[in-house]
Amino acid sequence: MMHNRMTFRWPILPALFLMLAGCAASGIQVGVQNRSEQYLPMPAPKTILSSTPPNCAVLPTFASGSNAGVASFANLSFAYVARREIKDANILSHADVVNRLNTTGDAALLNELLASIDPGDFLGRAELQKVGKSLGVEYLMLPRLADIITDNTTRFSFAGFTFIMTGWTTVEIGLQIWHAPTGQLVWQATGSGTLAGENLVGSSPAIQTTLDALLTAMLIDFIDGRSESVLSMDLPQPKAKKMSPPSDSAAPGGSTLETTTAPNTVLPTPTADQP
Repeated sequence: MMHNRMTFRWPILPALFLMLAGCAASGIQVGVQNRSEQYLPMPAPKTILSSTPPNCAVLPTFASGSNAGVASFANLSFAYVARREIKDANILSHADVVNRLNTTGDAALLNELLASIDPGDFLGRAELQKVGKSLGVEYLMLPRLADIITDNTTRFSFAGFTFIMTGWTTVEIGLQIWHAPTGQLVWQATGSGTLAGENLVGSSPAIQTTLDALLTAMLIDFIDGRSESVLSMDLPQPKAKKMSPPSDSAAPGGSTLETTTAPNTVLPTPTADQP
């Protein structure tokens, strides 16, 4: 009798997996909320971001404690979003800043500037002036990573096994724009972004994708002069495509390497209240 019951139950499993595949969401959901404020008069945002020669530099993302290692994700995300969202963008990226300061022997100036942030939320005038003068820019943008939370929760379980989980990643970040010659804070924004998705393995959405969505909305708010915005939408699952490296990167007689990348996902303009 026990043998009959077992042979009756096993055919249920393939049907169960087919059902689970249909229950799992095909994409991920994103929710972003930003708030910003302008404190002092400044040129039009697009003028700041597209001047020739560059008149704005993006400082390396500041993050402390357990989030310090994630700062590199925010650095790359900001550079990627700026290239995608700003027409004729001409700003110094975090890499340009570090390379220029190292070339001129002024890297210590950046360390002194960033050291003044924690535990306070401000930058010193003297340090701002020195860094701005060394870089040859008036405006300095400072991304600040406040917190990152990733977690999963069970959505469907059967016979003691977990089959579908909802994973989410929440990122909280701030962005400041300082006028280096006067040491004045002219604009500031804070934002929170959450990406959630259902899956069969319980992995959380990528931190990089969450940062891209949050910084895109934040940068669009700055360009368009919004004081607050809320965005909620579904994103498709990214599909990787094969790409070949530059022809001169392959060693003679060697095999061609293959890398993968996801296509750009353009976020819609968030709903907002004008200041």
